[in-house]
Amino acid sequence: MMSWFFGKTPSSSSQIPATTPLQQQRIKQIKSLSNHNQNVTEIKRDKIYKVTFLNSNSKTFALNIHLPPEFPNEKPYITLSPKSFHPWVDSTTDEIRGCMALNSFYMHSDLGKVVQQIIKEMKKTSPVIKKVESPTSSLPYNKSPETNLTPPIFAMPKRIPQDTGDPDLDKLLGDLGEKSNSELEQICNDPDILIDQIESMESVKKLQTDRIKCIEENEAIAKSSLDLEPVIDDLKGDLKETFETYNELFYSCQDKIQKQNELSQFYETGNILTNLRISVMQSEEESENIAEDFLKGNLKLDDFLNNFIEKRKETHLRRVKEERIKCLVPY
Repeated sequence: MMSWFFGKTPSSSSQIPATTPLQQQRIKQIKSLSNHNQNVTEIKRDKIYKVTFLNSNSKTFALNIHLPPEFPNEKPYITLSPKSFHPWVDSTTDEIRGCMALNSFYMHSDLGKVVQQIIKEMKKTSPVIKKVESPTSSLPYNKSPETNLTPPIFAMPKRIPQDTGDPDLDKLLGDLGEKSNSELEQICNDPDILIDQIESMESVKKLQTDRIKCIEENEAIAKSSLDLEPVIDDLKGDLKETFETYNELFYSCQDKIQKQNELSQFYETGNILTNLRISVMQSEEESENIAEDFLKGNLKLDDFLNNFIEKRKETHLRRVKEERIKCLVPY
């Protein structure tokens, strides 16, 4: 009535709190469950769901899916009903334990696809329903000592499908599946019976033969290795001597290479040419000194001729050598 004074009152829909990201993911997972699977029944809203399916023998089974409060951060709890034997099912709690996708379930997993995968496996390997043995007496079950009755137990099925890939092992498991509880109890009390049956399997015999063969081969290899040990020691000694000789030759070669480099630099064409030029200049200077001494009267004619001619000859020879070496030196 006084809304014009106090303003508009919020509607009832606006008072509903917004869904959290976890709730949104939870709703998304539940929708995926319905989209990927048929016969989905809601037992308890947002908490428990049931998916029924037919196996290969047209028997009806159901997966009971329990969603914990922290789902999908926490993986769902899925059980199979009725109580059955299956490699993926825990025989005590009937919980699905063998599905890797379920065991590694996290926020971004797809619940619908996980359940679809479980159903596919159940159709591929059909569960064996547990049978309840009826009491021999018509009296109701009573724990009192007077009745001396035992509670009903689940009997193992006579045949559990086995496909291990080993015919002998499949036959052994099949034989065990055919035995009665008393026979199985006898085997449990006397394990030698089962051990004898296992050792009589052809695959086990072959395994034992291969093991003995491997042992013999290893012994032969070890013996051969021991026989070769003296030869290896001798070869090690020869290798050590060869290595020492190599080191001596290596250092000797290094010294010779160094000397060769020094001599190469000393007898380099450019150095020889320079030395020849210097010697030519020295010879010319000496010949000029002889001529000056003769002009000054310090030398006799015969001495002058002998010394001057010899020195000029030496000068010309050196100049000729210089000219020839010039042809070898690149400009």
